[in-house]
Amino acid sequence: MDAMRDFGCVHVSPQSVSPNLWLDSIKINGVELFEELGSIEASWQLELDKLGPFIVDIDAEGNNLFETMDENVRLARDKALENMGVPKDFSPTRLY
Repeated sequence: MDAMRDFGCVHVSPQSVSPNLWLDSIKINGVELFEELGSIEASWQLELDKLGPFIVDIDAEGNNLFETMDENVRLARDKALENMGVPKDFSPTRLY
């Protein structure tokens, strides 16, 4: 998130689209592999055409959509439990 803020870039995730539909829209121009980081951290240079839709999950200010959603869900859950009179120390039974 710091990098997004420092470099003014965003992180996006595909929404409701199978990546297989993009095969004709992606051209690989190069891959930089840093041995110390392993192949999962390789830097790929891609040429893209007509991809989407995407959702911005980390914006250029470093705001993280999923962290915000997690906090909103936690607050809504706490409020719902309070409205139902469930004690704050309530813990659901784990089935696994």
